[in-house]
Amino acid sequence: MQMEVVEKNIEQERQSLKLRVIELERKLEMVTRDLATSKSTLAIVNADLASLQNNLKELEDLREMKEVYALLH
Repeated sequence: MQMEVVEKNIEQERQSLKLRVIELERKLEMVTRDLATSKSTLAIVNADLASLQNNLKELEDLREMKEVYALLH
């Protein structure tokens, strides 16, 4: 009789742990998807930043050329 109770408790614990593992696997999948989305967003933001930095450099070069032209004429 006591052995049956122990076996039943072990089975209940096994089922409980199995459900917990399933829950954690789902959470891991969600976090993994969120991470992939964040990486993609970060890549886009980095590309936008690089473009803005290039535009700023070009603008600074144009301003410098304008100043040189104004001094020469």
